[in-house]
Amino acid sequence: MALGKHTENYLALYFDYFYGLKGERNVSSFIEYLDDYNFSILTPDFKIVDSIFKFISSLDDLHSDVIYYGTDIPDLDLLFSGEYGEREEKIIDAYIQYECYQYEEAITFEEYEEYYLMNLIYFTEETSAVIKESLQGLDPNKDLIIDVSCNTGGFLLGVIELVSFLTDENIELSIRNSLSNELVTQTFYTQENTAVSNDIFVITSNVSYSGANLFASLVKDMNLGLIIGEDSSGGGFIVDTTVLPNGTYIMSSGVLNMLNDDYESIESGIEVDVDYIRTDNWYSNYKFIGHLFENLVDYDVTHTDDNGSIQVSYTLHDNNEYEINKIIVEVIDLDTGSSILDESNFGTSFTVGGSFINTSSYSITVSVTFTINDIEVVEIIYDEVVNK
Repeated sequence: MALGKHTENYLALYFDYFYGLKGERNVSSFIEYLDDYNFSILTPDFKIVDSIFKFISSLDDLHSDVIYYGTDIPDLDLLFSGEYGEREEKIIDAYIQYECYQYEEAITFEEYEEYYLMNLIYFTEETSAVIKESLQGLDPNKDLIIDVSCNTGGFLLGVIELVSFLTDENIELSIRNSLSNELVTQTFYTQENTAVSNDIFVITSNVSYSGANLFASLVKDMNLGLIIGEDSSGGGFIVDTTVLPNGTYIMSSGVLNMLNDDYESIESGIEVDVDYIRTDNWYSNYKFIGHLFENLVDYDVTHTDDNGSIQVSYTLHDNNEYEINKIIVEVIDLDTGSSILDESNFGTSFTVGGSFINTSSYSITVSVTFTINDIEVVEIIYDEVVNK
């Protein structure tokens, strides 16, 4: 039997019984699926590899790829002309849009006036050590932004290690075998009192895949922070590898499917809490991320000052379906440091007032507590110093 036919038979056996996405791709039999690639008549070796590449590309699965083509293969760029599927095209387009090719380091960490920014391009075996050093001694009053918008995965344990720095709760990961339907839930135990206390925001995009997708899933399931950006692109099956009869080494989505806390597959991606298109300008990004209420809710705050009496008015026009828990109004006499006004209100429209005598300046601060998908967010929505 020719080498091409041996390769075809092995591919059919392997993908019929050990490919996790067979059902999702609506393939009844890979024996029939592979008929279009003419393996039985192919010689020499490089034409067999060319058909393998085209077959793998047809799956539209970023977890399926050729790792090593074999020896004695001519210039690959001239030979292989497989077309990308819709899903891969979407990821590639986003990769170019966000200029993900510009990043050289797996992890970078920067501190800004109001927030910290961790940019994770891929998870590695060194992820834990780098993160541990970066997250020591953080100012809890600053937001922690974790950007995985250019992250396509990597070392699975690196994802668990990152999450372990964000919570003191134990981490559970459920995996279902798509062949046997067996369900296994593994618990990873965290160390007490090691988690950061910062408010956490995770940035995802259509590039976010595999490990980044799992990270977003765990953050959402454990209510660790808000996910902002674009829905991740999935990649919920753990990768498997095999060597074909012709010597080509491939990887594919195996039969072990990672699940969320509702025991649903995360293969199709994780939905964001807030839609946003990240830019390269982080000053602009944080004007949105750090001021969600201002950007998502339609409201007005005004104040009047007349003969020693001050009034602050709040009016909600449209809450955009977000749950608003509390509005706090504080007015401080800056000459004495004493409180002129300190009131909480739960209404959609109200006016509160206070009196002062002989002060040259005072500050007005209005803050809001609101909820997005079970995550409570506290923001200052009005902040002004008035000099008399």
